[in-house]
Amino acid sequence: MFNVNMAPFKWFNFGTTVNASRSLRDRNRSLRDRFGEAAYVPDLSIPISPNKEMYGQYLDIYKRALDNNSVNMLNLLVNLDLYLLPNLKFNTNLGIDYSEGSRQAFFPGSLMETNNYMSGYFGFNERLTFNNSLNYNFTLQQQHKFNFILGSNYTQDLYRYHYARAYDGPNDFIKVNVVDGDPNSGDYLKPIGGLYVNRWTNREDFRLHSFFLSGMYSWKDKLDVNAVLRYDGSSTMQPDSRWLMTPAFSAKYHLINPEEHALMDNLNIKASWARIGKPIFTSKYAVGPNYTADLNWGSEKSLVSYNGFAVASRPYSEGWVGYDMKWPYTDHAEIILDGSMLDKRLNFAIAAYQKKDVNQLANMPIPAEYGYSGQIVNGMTVQNRGIDLDLNVNVLSNPEGFQWNTALNLNWNQNKLTALPNGKQELKINNRLLRVGKQWINSGSTKMKEFITQKRKFR
Repeated sequence: MFNVNMAPFKWFNFGTTVNASRSLRDRNRSLRDRFGEAAYVPDLSIPISPNKEMYGQYLDIYKRALDNNSVNMLNLLVNLDLYLLPNLKFNTNLGIDYSEGSRQAFFPGSLMETNNYMSGYFGFNERLTFNNSLNYNFTLQQQHKFNFILGSNYTQDLYRYHYARAYDGPNDFIKVNVVDGDPNSGDYLKPIGGLYVNRWTNREDFRLHSFFLSGMYSWKDKLDVNAVLRYDGSSTMQPDSRWLMTPAFSAKYHLINPEEHALMDNLNIKASWARIGKPIFTSKYAVGPNYTADLNWGSEKSLVSYNGFAVASRPYSEGWVGYDMKWPYTDHAEIILDGSMLDKRLNFAIAAYQKKDVNQLANMPIPAEYGYSGQIVNGMTVQNRGIDLDLNVNVLSNPEGFQWNTALNLNWNQNKLTALPNGKQELKINNRLLRVGKQWINSGSTKMKEFITQKRKFR
């Protein structure tokens, strides 16, 4: 780890932190883990004899196996502060977070009924953050304090992995899957030695760019007001709905002056409202209309081909993704009354809140002859409201002796579905019935079964 902070000038501060690590580990030799890794279960009718000699022979065979595992990690943070004026500050920072994991495994044929096995995995995650802000503050008449921040945040995530499994190699001396690495060759990436190889690879990108303006106002240490305007753009949203404006406001008023009140230490009331964007971290919805075809082996769902032919089959279990996919977001409103008394030995807070999740995704049913399990669309809204009461009492406070603190929390909460996509009033998903204006209904209940029966008779 490397860390340095310096201030070569009064108007210039610089700091950086670098942290790197590498971990190597030996996996256990559990039969269960090996069978799960290879997806191959040999004949278990004659297990290994439970004696030292046979177990020693098993360990000698295992010495010819290969199981290398490593994890590498790198964290970098660079921070820069420029004091342009006594009350004007510019800050920029760059952060990089990178981690990777790799594994090479080989099990000789003597462990798997003459059928050896090899696999290779390499995956990495990386995150880049780049933040800039301009901070300006000033005071008027020693009573009015202002602070404004204008800035931007950029985040980029990349997740990727490559995984391959091979069976029945030519011998137990070739322990690594070797392929033709010439991209101009007709046998590019073809395994050498007649191996039967299954490959999996995937990549997921996520980029979020945000611009914001925040303002804070304080008056006589009695009133605090905060406001934020954010404009967020996500790469995982469709082009016509890529950006979302999310404002937030809050105000807090100190009802009493602790110096003038003998019983109460403080008593405050706070109200806030915010719209919070909920980014989608998969690019599935950003590419427009798409679906997933299912044609695989029943015992191995990840092998998505049959007899070597490229085909498409129905039904498509993932559902249809169309256009007009919008940002999901949450509107959150809250009012809080909190305070303390008796030299802060008794603290209390009561809060009333409402959260409304808007534009949530739902898999809406469509005619079965289309072959899709449903169409994924926006439009579901769920409302959550409740009241929380917190009480904390410091019964005994002796820094050098016995201390006793007790707390009580009471809350009431209600969830309600307020809207479904396309103006629908009810929707059945698995064993749940969603009905606008109602809470969740379990399909295992008698009422649900009776409701479904009546609907069928009506049709």
